[in-house]
Amino acid sequence: MRKSFLILASLLAVGCTTNPVTAPAENTEVINPIQKVIEPAQKTSIFHYYTDPTTQAQAMASVEGVFKWQKGCLYLIQKGGSYMTAMFPKYPENAVKWNEYNKTLSLNGYIFKMGDYIRTNGQYSKYYPDNDIEEYAKQGDASCLTPMLVEIGTIDLKK
Repeated sequence: MRKSFLILASLLAVGCTTNPVTAPAENTEVINPIQKVIEPAQKTSIFHYYTDPTTQAQAMASVEGVFKWQKGCLYLIQKGGSYMTAMFPKYPENAVKWNEYNKTLSLNGYIFKMGDYIRTNGQYSKYYPDNDIEEYAKQGDASCLTPMLVEIGTIDLKK
C-alpha cells in the first residue's frame, strides 16, 4: 500500500508541475485617445456650373428662393412652389461645401439649413439634356435635374 501511495503521489506531483496554468495574454494595443470623426458618405448630388478659373466671374442678376433637400437632390424653391435644380460655381474652389450629416450648405462661410431663404447673385436657365458642353448629368444623379436650373452665386449673399 505504501508503494502505491508513493506512485500516486509522484504521479500527482509530476502531473501538476508539467501542466502549468497559463494566464491569457494581456492586450498590448496602444489606445489612441483622439477619436476619429466618421463623416457619412456623400449621397447628395451637387451640381456645378462653369466659371473661369482665373476670373471666377459669376452672373450678377438676382436669384432667390428657399433651399430644399429631397431624395439626394438640392433644389431652390420659388415663391410659386416650382422646384429648380440648385447649381453652384465651380470656382472659387471650396466656396461651396455640403454637410451630408446635418443637411447644411456653406456658401462662402454662410451656413444655410434646408428651409432657409436665400437671395444672391446668379441666373436662371433652361436645362437641355442633350447639351454636350456642360454634361450636368455626369456630375450627379440625373433625376435631380429639373427643366429649369438656378445658378446660385456666392458674391452677393443675403440670408
